[in-house]
Order: sequence, then structure tokens, then C-alpha cells
Amino acid sequence: MTLPPPRPRALRDRVTAVLALAVLASCGPGGEASVAVAYRLGGLDTLLPRIAEELGDSLPPLVFDTTRRTARLEDEVARAADFAANPSVVAVIGHADSRAMLLAAPVYAEARLPVVVPTANSPQLDNPAWPLFRLTPTLDVEGEFLARFLVEALQARAVTVFYVGDEYGTGLRSAVTRRLREKGVTVLDEVRHRGDQGRAGRA
Repeated sequence: MTLPPPRPRALRDRVTAVLALAVLASCGPGGEASVAVAYRLGGLDTLLPRIAEELGDSLPPLVFDTTRRTARLEDEVARAADFAANPSVVAVIGHADSRAMLLAAPVYAEARLPVVVPTANSPQLDNPAWPLFRLTPTLDVEGEFLARFLVEALQARAVTVFYVGDEYGTGLRSAVTRRLREKGVTVLDEVRHRGDQGRAGRA
């Protein structure tokens, strides 16, 4: 590939894009089939077409939301409805966070559209009735990983947990503290990061 060397976040997005496209390649080219892109974080909506172009004709064409919608939750649902109503769309990449994906999932399920989920990690996304394929672990898995690191690598016996107060931060805090207590570690306190007071976070 001829893309410039990525920064860490760009590398993550590129790997996510390649994985997503590889999964969606199974849809097959030809006819009017296309893949919709609802994911709009980290420049992935501009990175995906560049990767698809370099991979050639082995992938279906990509369809993007061309309206001036924002990342508000009601717009995410409207975006999903538009993709579901498009007869050429055979799969979707997105949405960017758990709340948006949880709202959009029933729309895709009714339309029987498979969705590759790049970053959303709510355990509620494991609903077997939804055709979702997640590329990231759940908060429970992340919490177990962090707790094991604290216990096995750092040999922690008592900790104070600092967290960001959005849905992702509070969910991860709960998962980590639960796993720590299961491993016999004392959680001394749970402190919300002051810099995010009043912020409307998204998970």
C-alpha cells in the first residue's frame, strides 16, 4: 500500500478499515451491491475509499451518507433508515459508538443487513437477533484484561480507580472494579476525572 506511515490512532483506524473491508468482501462484487459506511470517527470515512481503491475491484462500492446530518442520536437512526431503504446496500460499516449502534441495530435487523461494528463495545450489542459483527472486545473483556495486568504484572493489592464520566468511562470503571474485587484487590476509591465535569460523553 502506498499510504503514508500512520500515527498510532491512524494505524488503528487503518487496521479497522482493512478488517472491515475484508469481512465485507465476502458479500462479493457485481450487480448493484454496495456497502454503506455509517462510521464517521478518526477519518475512517475518508480512509476507507482510499484503501478500497488500492484493493481494486474485489470489493463492492462504498456508499456514504451525503446529507448534512450530525452525530446526534436521532440522525444516526435516520442514517440507518436511509441505508436500510437503499436496495443496493448489502452491508454496513458503523456506527461509531454504542449508543448510536444500539439505536440503529433494530433498523438493520429488520432489513436483515449485516453490520461490521468498528468500535462500539456495549455488552448489549450481543443480542443474537441483531446481525452485528464487532471488531472490539466488550467492556467486560477490557475490564478483565486491565484487572489481570494490575494483579499479575503490578501485583496490586489496593487501588484507586480514576475514570472519565462518559458512558464508556463509567462502564469500564464498573467492569474493572468488579474484576478487581473478584481477584481479592481492595478498591479504595473511584474518582471521576475533574476535567470532564459536565461533558456529554459518548460510549
